Amino acid sequence: MTHKFNISSGMTLPVAIIFSVVGMSITFSYLGSIYQKSFQLNYRIAETKALYNAESGIALNAHGVMSKEFIEYSKSSDISEMNGNSTDMGFYNVDITGIVDNRQNKRQSVSVGVSTVRNLYGKSLEVKRTKKLQTGAQPSLAEYFYLTDSEKAGGAPFVFDGAMPVNSQRRVVNFGAGDVFSQGGCDVEVKTNGTFVMSNYGCPQFNNTVYITEDSQGNVNSPQMGSCQESYVFQGDPPLDTVRATNLNWNAMESHYNTVNRYADLVLDATEMLNWTPGNFRRDTLIMTDIEFFDDNTGGFIVKRWWYLMPPYLDTDGFNTPFPVPNDLAGDHTGCPNHGPGDNDLRFCIPYAEAMANYHAKYLDLQGNENLINNIVQSQFGLHHFDFEDQIIDSHLLPEYTDGGVIYNYAQGESGFVIYVKGGPVRIHGTYKGRYSIFTDQATPYHRHAWGSIQPSPTPLVDTVFCNIWLTDDLKNTDGTGYQGSSLYSVQPEDGCVGGSENIMGLISGANIYVANTPENGARNNQWGDDIVIHAHMTAFGESFASHYFQNTISNGGYSNPPYGDGQGISLYGSTGNTDYRGNVILWGGIVQKYRGYLVRNNPGPYNTGDIGYDKDYHFDCNLKCNDPPLYPPDLIDTGSSENQEIDLDIEVYK
Repeated sequence: MTHKFNISSGMTLPVAIIFSVVGMSITFSYLGSIYQKSFQLNYRIAETKALYNAESGIALNAHGVMSKEFIEYSKSSDISEMNGNSTDMGFYNVDITGIVDNRQNKRQSVSVGVSTVRNLYGKSLEVKRTKKLQTGAQPSLAEYFYLTDSEKAGGAPFVFDGAMPVNSQRRVVNFGAGDVFSQGGCDVEVKTNGTFVMSNYGCPQFNNTVYITEDSQGNVNSPQMGSCQESYVFQGDPPLDTVRATNLNWNAMESHYNTVNRYADLVLDATEMLNWTPGNFRRDTLIMTDIEFFDDNTGGFIVKRWWYLMPPYLDTDGFNTPFPVPNDLAGDHTGCPNHGPGDNDLRFCIPYAEAMANYHAKYLDLQGNENLINNIVQSQFGLHHFDFEDQIIDSHLLPEYTDGGVIYNYAQGESGFVIYVKGGPVRIHGTYKGRYSIFTDQATPYHRHAWGSIQPSPTPLVDTVFCNIWLTDDLKNTDGTGYQGSSLYSVQPEDGCVGGSENIMGLISGANIYVANTPENGARNNQWGDDIVIHAHMTAFGESFASHYFQNTISNGGYSNPPYGDGQGISLYGSTGNTDYRGNVILWGGIVQKYRGYLVRNNPGPYNTGDIGYDKDYHFDCNLKCNDPPLYPPDLIDTGSSENQEIDLDIEVYK
C-alpha cells in the first residue's frame, strides 16, 4: 500500500524561515571569511611595510653613524611614498644609544618600523616590527697567527746587505723546516704583505690557508719556493688565497692611539723628567718602567719606575756644572780623571769612548766628530738596551714606587685593563689573570747627558730612545698547564667559543718587542739556555719581534764584528766561546710585525758563529678568536691609497 505524506500549509512558513536563516548564515559566514582574509592580508602587508621600514632605518641611518665616532643618535623619519602615489608606507624610529663598550667600539642600533592597518570595525591599528644591529669589536690584528708587512729582516743590527740602510737591501729571512706552526683547533690567519721565501735547507708546512697579497699594480706576491714543493708546503683548503694588504703603517695607527690615550685604564708617562732647558743646568732624564703580573685572587700587577741616563754620561759632579763638548770640558768639571791622557778631553776618555761604541755604535775621531762604526748599525735596527750597568737600583726608583712598587688589582678593570706606557720602554714579566693590553709609542728624542750647554755653539746633541717592549722573563697565562705552565693546549675553546680561558694578553709596541738577554731567558756562562714562555699576542709596528741576540756572550761578538753585538754580554755573564744558544721561544698567541725579526743567528750566514738565540715552538691561542685583548689595534685593509683604509664592521647580532 502506498502512503502519501502531505505537508500542512501551516508548516510552509517556518520551513522557509529555517532555510532562509541557514542560507543567510552561510552567506554571512562566507562574507565574514572574505573580510577576515582581507584583514589578514592587509595585516600581513602592514607587517611587511613595518619590517621594511625597520630595515630602512638600519640601512639609511644606523650603519653610517655606527661606523663613525661614538655618539648618541636617534631619528624618526617617514618613508617616501611608493610609486609616486599617496600610499602610506609608515615610518621608522632609530635609536643608537646602546653602546656596549666604547673602548672596543661595540655599538647597538635598534630600528622600529611602524605601519597602520584598519580592522573589521574600521579602527586604525599600528603594526610594529623591530630590527637590531649590534656590532662586535672591529676585526683586530689579534686574528692573525702570523702577519708581516715585509718578509725582510728587521729589529736588530746587521739586517742589511749593502753598506747603507736602504730597505730594498734588507736581508731576506727564509722559512725552513723549523718553522712548522702548530695551528691548534681553529682556523688561523697566516699572511704577509710581502713575499714568502722558502729555504733551500728544509721546508716548512702550513696546514691552514696562507694568504698572499697583490701590489698596487695588481702583481701577486707569489711565494718563492726555493727547493720546496708548493704542494708539500701549503696544505690548507684552499692552500693559497689572494687578498688585499693589511695597512701596518705606524701613521695609520694615530687615531687608534688617540683612543688608547683616552680610554686607557693606566697611563704611565715616561717623559715626565725630560727637563732639558738651554742656557741652564737642567738635563733630560729617562724613565724605565717594569710591570710584573701576579695571579693571586683576582689578579693584578706591580709597577716600578726609575730614572736612568742613557750612556755616555758624566759623573754626579756634572749635575752642577755645564757639560763639555768632546775637546772642551768646561770650568772645574772633573771630566774623565784617571782614564788616560787628556783628562779634560772626551776624545781620550776611555769610559766615554766605550759607552759611545757599546750603546750607539759610534766613535770619536781626532777632531771630536762622531762617526758610525758601521752605517748599517743605527736607528731602530741598531743597538737597543734595557739594562744600563748599575743604574737600575732601588735608589733610582721614583718616589711613589719606593715601597715595593705600586700594586694594581685586576678588579679595577674588569672589562679589560689597558696600560699605556707613553714615551718610553717597558719591561714585562710574570703570570697574569685577566684581560690586558700594553701599548708603547715609537720613539722619544732626548738630549744627551754628556754634552755641552753653551749656546749658540756647540748645539747639544739629540739622541733617540725607542719605546721597545722587553720580555725579561716568562709571561704566562695562569691557566697554563704542563711543564712550568707553558702549555695552553688544555684550555683551548671548543666550537662556538665554549670553554677555553678568559685570560688574554696583548702587547703593542710602536718600535720592537724583544726577548731580553737575561739569565731568566737563558743568558748564562754556558752554551745551553732556558726556554722563555710567552702567552700573548704581539704587534710591533716599528720593526720586529726579535731576540736580544746582539747582546751575546760569544768571544768574537763585539760591536766591530758581525753580528755586531753591543759588547756587554760577556761583561755581564761571561764568555760562552762560539755559541750562545738559549733554548726555545714557547709562544701561545700570535705575531704581527713590520719586518720579520731574527730569533736565532747561526751559520751558514754572514759570519762564522754557532747558534745565538732561540728555536721556535709556536702555537696559535684560539682564545683570541673568542676574545680580543682590550683596545687591540684594528685590522685596516689597504684600499690602495695611503690616505684611506677600510674597516669592516663585525656584525655580532642582526635580527
